[in-house]
Amino acid sequence: MLNRRRHGRRLSRGLSLFGSLLALGLLGAMVMAAAALFETRLLEEKSRLAGRQLTLLADAAASHAEGRFTDLLTAARNGPVEIPLADLRADGSLPAGFPEVDALGRGHRVLVLAAGADGFDLLATQTVAPGDTAVPSAALFETAGRTRMGLVAPDAAARLAGPTIDADVSAFRTAFAGAPATRALAALARLDRQSVFGDQLYRIAVPGFPALNRMETDLDLGGNRIAGAGALEADSLTLDGDLAVGGALTVTRDLVVGRAVRVAGAAGIAGNVAAATARITGAASAGGLTVRNALRAASLTAAGTVRAGSIGAAGAVAAGSARLTGLQSGRVTARAVTATSVSAASATAQQVQATGRIDAARAGFGRLVVGSCTGC
Repeated sequence: MLNRRRHGRRLSRGLSLFGSLLALGLLGAMVMAAAALFETRLLEEKSRLAGRQLTLLADAAASHAEGRFTDLLTAARNGPVEIPLADLRADGSLPAGFPEVDALGRGHRVLVLAAGADGFDLLATQTVAPGDTAVPSAALFETAGRTRMGLVAPDAAARLAGPTIDADVSAFRTAFAGAPATRALAALARLDRQSVFGDQLYRIAVPGFPALNRMETDLDLGGNRIAGAGALEADSLTLDGDLAVGGALTVTRDLVVGRAVRVAGAAGIAGNVAAATARITGAASAGGLTVRNALRAASLTAAGTVRAGSIGAAGAVAAGSARLTGLQSGRVTARAVTATSVSAASATAQQVQATGRIDAARAGFGRLVVGSCTGC
């Protein structure tokens, strides 16, 4: 009986030692599993924070690029472009405290490649150091707003894939020596004329896009004014009220005004002018002037020919030369009259000189002084 008890105590001590070793092994395995789980959770948290940091960088890069769209488009057409992060901080697009490296210890790059006729692709990406094997896939669920973020997976290094993107980035990897790198997070955006400027009409010139300053439909001002126009060109101009021009008025086609036209400067009109009434207080010059009714002017100077069915003059008519088929006047005063034939019911002259011959059916003289007389 005693031996049996001693043997049982020895067996019990052996089982206790084995159980302790087993417990230590299980505890070690649990510690290792917990450490691995903690490391995984830590990587996920760092990945999410790195994703939020990349989203902030992508938004800042887009804001910077939109403000310098035409300059960046010109530069991208000439080759790949990289935007330094210092430029984003300098213009206020990126906060001054944005870190040089993210939560995963990775740096950042902002890359630009020309795309299409009037746009470029903008890529914000991480830099991955040699030996960095982390795959921050947890960050892909941190995207917000318009950011399209993805991951360059080890098994598909030419593609950027994520919940909102699946894009070929081989052109970027060729142009920028392997960027975006394998296992890197990256956000891709395309900027073009439509996405940046839209269909708005711009009051200032946009280099390279003259259509942004051109209307493509009728513009209803709703009774508002257009002030300070340097030049106004129109195929047709319809006015319900008066037309007042402070400077020169140039019309290459027809000008039809139902009411008043007031021009402070010169008016040059190549086409027709039709007006119910026209009053000109200064000089009026015209290559050709056609008047169907009456023409009244305080002063009229014509360098060419003046033709009219009837000309009435209440004052004096002065001309360097006048050719008339018929002349009827109550009184004519002239220094010299040259005529092929003159017929008069009565002619009174202080002095008549004739270098040629005078023929008359009848002549009466109160006093006749002649130097010589033939047939007297």
